[in-house]
Amino acid sequence: MTVLSNANPAAEEARFALAAEGARAERRNRPRHLVLMAGVLLSIAIAFLMTSWSAAAAARERAASARSTAQDALLTAARLQRVMQAEAGDGGPQASEPASLVLSSVELAGTKAGLANPVPPPATQTPFKPQGLGTQQLRWSYAVSDASLTALLAWVEGAAADVPGLEVHALTLTPEPQNNRWGLKVTFARWERLEAR
Repeated sequence: MTVLSNANPAAEEARFALAAEGARAERRNRPRHLVLMAGVLLSIAIAFLMTSWSAAAAARERAASARSTAQDALLTAARLQRVMQAEAGDGGPQASEPASLVLSSVELAGTKAGLANPVPPPATQTPFKPQGLGTQQLRWSYAVSDASLTALLAWVEGAAADVPGLEVHALTLTPEPQNNRWGLKVTFARWERLEAR
């Protein structure tokens, strides 16, 4: 026995047309543009956040650098104040009299410390003369390398101890693996009276 479809083809076509129209209406009513706008706004917000975070990190770095510079300036001002008080007779450490043997004492400290090679002459000698104080700060920069880190550090410590008023102003220590040595750049500083010269 065969079952024949008694469905009306026109009704079937109308039903398909109605379903297609419903699907089109559903697509039109979907807020797709709102989703796209939200995505664009989210992207802009993330870009703004990244830019702000980067700017804040740079500002923090600049502030830390400024704090360090201000702290160095305060320490130098305090030292200078002590020197000025000493010159005025208010006590405190006095500016050292000029020592003609400062450089040879620094070189001798290298021999005492056990450096393999003699200490070379300083690369630079920089005077700093504050106005109206009658004193100056001399700075000598040395570049020395040696296989013994202990000997290098003993030289710096011995030079500062052997020469009255000599201070370590800056120090940079770097390994030199290709030579199995240590490279040391050090700047010594010393306050001296100008009148005695």
